[in-house]
Order: sequence, then C-alpha cells, then structure tokens
Amino acid sequence: MTHDAADRHAFISYVREDADQAKRLQNYLQSAAIPYWLDRESIEPGQDWKVAIRQAIRTGSMVFLACFSEESIARDQSYQNEEITIAIEEFRKLPPNKVWIIPIRFGEVEIPDWTLGAGKVIGDLNRVDLFGADEASEAVRLVTQISNIMGRHSVDQASVKAALESVSDADRATMLNERISAILLDSSQKITLSQLVTDETKRVITALSDAERFPQDVRRGEREVPAVVQYAERAEDFRQLIEPLAMTFATAAKHGDEQQVRPWLDAIGSIADHAEQLESGVGFVEGMRRLRQLPALILEVVGATIAVREEKWWLLRRLATDTTVKETFSNEAAAPLVTAVHPWRVFNNDKAVPQCLYVSHAYSKTIEDAFASAGGYGQLYCPIEEWLARALRPLIDDGTMSDTIYNNAVDLAIVWLGIVSVDQAETLSTYGPGWYGRAAIGRGWPNDNSVIDQLRMKFISDPSNWPPIVGGLFGGDPARAEAALAKYTEKFDKVRSERL
Repeated sequence: MTHDAADRHAFISYVREDADQAKRLQNYLQSAAIPYWLDRESIEPGQDWKVAIRQAIRTGSMVFLACFSEESIARDQSYQNEEITIAIEEFRKLPPNKVWIIPIRFGEVEIPDWTLGAGKVIGDLNRVDLFGADEASEAVRLVTQISNIMGRHSVDQASVKAALESVSDADRATMLNERISAILLDSSQKITLSQLVTDETKRVITALSDAERFPQDVRRGEREVPAVVQYAERAEDFRQLIEPLAMTFATAAKHGDEQQVRPWLDAIGSIADHAEQLESGVGFVEGMRRLRQLPALILEVVGATIAVREEKWWLLRRLATDTTVKETFSNEAAAPLVTAVHPWRVFNNDKAVPQCLYVSHAYSKTIEDAFASAGGYGQLYCPIEEWLARALRPLIDDGTMSDTIYNNAVDLAIVWLGIVSVDQAETLSTYGPGWYGRAAIGRGWPNDNSVIDQLRMKFISDPSNWPPIVGGLFGGDPARAEAALAKYTEKFDKVRSERL
C-alpha cells in the first residue's frame, strides 16, 4: 500500500441498509478534520466504481473501518464482503501489530469470523461500538486512534470544537471530558486546554443570558403548575447546562496541576459574577435570580469534594477563597466564592424545591410527579445536600467509590467549606453562611467522634505542619485555623443538637 499525504483517508465499509449510521460515522470523522472515503461521495460520475473502491482501499487508506450490524450480517452477498476481502489481503502485507482494520459495530451483534491469518479473525481486533449510551465516548476513542495512526498526535482545538457541535447535549459532557483527559497528558496543549474551557464557559454564560431559555420570572399564566415545580425544573436545567464543565473540572482536579486547573477556576469566577450581575426584569423574582448561581455552586461542590479527598489543599484555597464574586446590591469588595455562593443562598432558604429535586432523582420521577408525591417520603433535614450528593455522583465518582466512601467525601467537603467560610467571615467582616450539611445530623459519622472532632485532633497533633496550613488555607496561620475550627465547631454542634 502507498499512502501519499494528499490522499490519506479512512475508508468506511458498510452496507446500504446502514447508510444513516455510516453518515453519522462520517460526521464524527469530518468534525475532527479526518479525511474519509465513502462510496456515494468519493466516486466520480462515470468512474468504474469497482476500480475506484479497490484503489481507495489499496493505495489511499490509512485505516479501514469495517462496519457491522444486523443488516450487514443478515446478507449472504454484499459488496462490503468484497471490500473486506481486499482489506484483509492488504492487512496481511503489513507488519505485526500494525493497526489498520478497525471493526465498528452499529448494534449488539457478533462480528463475523473473517480470517486474518496466523490463527486470527477480525473479531480479535479491538472494536468500537457506535451505539448505545457510550457512543459519544467510543466516537472520541475512534477519532483519537485514527488521528494517531495518521500522525496527528496533538489535539487540534478547532477539530475538538467542531466535534462537540456535532453531538447532542446529552453526549457533550462525555465527549468534552474525553478530549480534556487526553489534553491533560500533553503539556504542549496548554493553549488548547484553556481555549476549550473558555469556549464552554462562554456557552454557559450565553445560555444564562438567554431570557427565552431561562426567564427571570415565574410564569404562572403559562402552565397550571406550582411555582415550586417551575423552580425545580429550572434548577434541573441549570444542572444539565453546567454538567460538561463540571465533569471536566472533576477530571482536571483529579489529574491536573495548579496551572492546568486554572482555566476552570477562572470559569467559575466568570459564571458566578455573570449570574450575580444579571439585571432584574418585569416580573422579576428574587428566588430566580439567586437560583442562577446554581451552576457555580455545583462547580464549587465538585471541586471541593475532590480537593478534600485528594488532599489538594491548594485547590480548596484557590477555589473557595481566591475565587471571588461581586455581589449585587453590595458596596463591599468582591467576596470569596465560599461566602457568596452557598446552598441556602442559592435556594433562597427554601426546602421544598431541593426536596422535589431529590425525590425526582432518587425515585426516577418527573419534577411534577416528584412534587405531587414529595410529602410521602418525609421531610429531609438537608434536602439541598442530599440532592447535590446524588446528582453530582456521576461527575465525581469514577466507579471506584463505595456509597459510604462517596457520601463521606461529599459531607467532609461541605464541612471544609463551612470552616473556610467562617475563617473568611472573620477575616473580611462578612457573614458566615450555613455550610453544615448531612454531617451535622450524624450521617456516616459516629455521635461520639464527629467529623469535626477528627479534624481538630489532626490539627492539634502538629498545627504548623497541618497539610491545610501548608497548602495556604487560613493564610498559613495556625492561630486563624484554630479560631475557625473553634467557631465552626460551636455552630456545627448547635445545628447538630437542634437536628438530632
């Protein structure tokens, strides 16, 4: 086989019945700027199509994509069979371990036993499944592999952006996260990383500014549903909007260094500032304005959970205290994120909306059905934290955490945000919001050895070398840390006694 740079391509082999799926595959390749060869587009009028196909396989293909489905397997005869036969002949001329044929499944089928030689069949090759819930991530894996085969090892930012535009909103988070994961491994891709996060941030801010998508009032006349349902539906829309950025932030927080995580911290500040400064309109409702901070709250909790679990105290400091928000109707200087954006402020001290959200997630109900039945599940002490913990698990947990480990990680992060908020309130003369969460009702923590007791014991054992101090929290001052722990403990114990 010869592969001149001008005619290198991915050859797509399929049967006519799978034309729609082949078109979708073509779109993935095209969006990533990967040249492809598809018979109905690549054969010129009047050209001998059999000769064209043989030449396309033998002289121009850098990779041969053999697509299988129920329809292709059901056919006893097809031109695809001839294409695969030619491809196998060429494959046998290649050196061992050379990746050239890639099987692709368009459905849950057994790949036929085409013999490759040396006791191998085509089904032995690593396949790609372009169907089902994992299609987006599988498409990213395929595009990355083909890019590597073609010698394009760096990630092209324009191609990534185009690929993201070609997928549904539901797949966007998975695809963006796959790309971010690859870029984090390549130190030369700093600019691409920053631009991707910037583009996603702009998408979120543009959406928040869209009065049609996210009106600032409760439209009572349009639907005969309670305001609680409208608030809960809006909250769920905000959660879905921020999911791609939150998922990638979790990945960067786990695997990136301080420089690599910086674009997300800048994004959080921008989103929180924008949500805070959006002007009120006719029919404006204060609760809707505050709810616009939910995307920032989600990013805050995701980042804090990973920072505390991974003991990346620099990340908690950069997130909670160094990231600031200029609050509306305030003459004060910009406030730290941890005091400006917290659960009870975002939900305007309301329990009904988060209770509705929790029931919807926990019992797979629509928002309206959840509202209608929410009373039957009992009033939760911490509905916001209960909903956040459940809704954010797919973003934080990679499948390796037990229920207890995951829930304790979230609860400990909430406690840490509370301790830091108390420190910032004392330092900056601002209010100290209610970051107490589920730990204050004893969930997962024995009554005689609360999470606060554990933290205090670790601090007392060596204050100056306590990792959070070394990481820059409390200004690196053990005295400030001790004061914050004492004050938060007093408030925490009071809340806990009231709840228990």
